[in-house]
Amino acid sequence: GITNAINLIDGLDGLSGGICSIFYITIAIIGFFQGRSGSLVMILTLIMLGSTLGFLLHNFHPAKIFAGDCATFMGFIIAVITLLEFKGPALISFFIPITILGIPILDTSFAIIRRLLKGQPPFQADKQHLHHQLLGMNFSQVTTVLIIYGINILFAMASIFYSLKNRLTGQIIYAIIFVIVVWFVFHTTI
Repeated sequence: GITNAINLIDGLDGLSGGICSIFYITIAIIGFFQGRSGSLVMILTLIMLGSTLGFLLHNFHPAKIFAGDCATFMGFIIAVITLLEFKGPALISFFIPITILGIPILDTSFAIIRRLLKGQPPFQADKQHLHHQLLGMNFSQVTTVLIIYGINILFAMASIFYSLKNRLTGQIIYAIIFVIVVWFVFHTTI
């Protein structure tokens, strides 16, 4: 599912690479504060962070190179890191990576629901993803990508605060995210 979510979010220059970079930074921060700096997960996370940031230098608008099918590889590595990193209680293991990847997961979920409601195959391409909706609001490509980064950073911050046991701050960030998602659902055709 995560592999497919990262592949589907890859619709604008720098979008999938930036989303993956935010994920890797978040995992690195959580691992650092939990004292797992030398673990396999941290090493793999930092290697992938360096790779995606290096890729992002050439993939941000105007892109000189594109992710293409490598977006599925980035999603696969995120899934591997998630399985290696979160082996705690079932709810926490499920909740933290989903929160970090809020934008790709919500976008994929909305796309599948939208297509099924229209009687289309769930993985048929369309132009109604989150980034298309923002472009339709007359945001530039760069502004659209930065808005999505910002919302995804809120999801990442909520995960960090949740992981580090600062529940009140996490709840405030979740409330902000909830308001943004509800506003967006009511103001777009998703």
